Amino acid sequence: MMRYLLLSLVLFAIPAHADTTYALSGTVLFTGNNTCSGVCSETVAFSFDLSYLAVPNYMGSHNTAYLAQITKLGDSWSGDIGSFSGFQTQTLVGNPETASFPGGCAIGGDNYIQVDAGGNETDVDLCDDAEPTPVVPKVSGALLFRCVVAACSTTGIPSGEDFGIGTLESTSVTTFVPEPSTLGLLFVGLSGVWRIRRKRSAEISPTVPTS
Repeated sequence: MMRYLLLSLVLFAIPAHADTTYALSGTVLFTGNNTCSGVCSETVAFSFDLSYLAVPNYMGSHNTAYLAQITKLGDSWSGDIGSFSGFQTQTLVGNPETASFPGGCAIGGDNYIQVDAGGNETDVDLCDDAEPTPVVPKVSGALLFRCVVAACSTTGIPSGEDFGIGTLESTSVTTFVPEPSTLGLLFVGLSGVWRIRRKRSAEISPTVPTS
């Protein structure tokens, strides 16, 4: 029986999804002057999935760094600048060649995510890139890196060299735990059937009288 237990442990150790995935979402508020019947503003909502990729000997060291991999990056802009939306199936996190180890939360640093729509770009700062071990990620802030519409000037919302710092209004993180191995589930199912058949066989086996 012990060998079946060990086999099931081995099978369950093989995940159906190799990496844990984190779904992050949030909103950033940028503000400008008072020419918009009040304070001019633009809200950028974003969402993306994040997983980690192990990179041995990161940047020539003997360390293994876990680099953040971003997929399903979606964003929606609304406000006095205008309404835009964008979607990227996959994107890089800042500059993977210079991401600080271990991790870091610096606005305008190397650990950022480019949220782009219609040529307008907000950089969301990611705290957890190039980590020594995978961790639950978080974001620390955002800035308006580029704005290509005329309303950026009239609303006074800084961008470009001025780098308008946004207010991170809300964020949420959902963890998708790796599912059990398909082989492990199959083994458990087959072992259950085998135990039932064995029990039934024992019940219907004739009893041989002893002399």
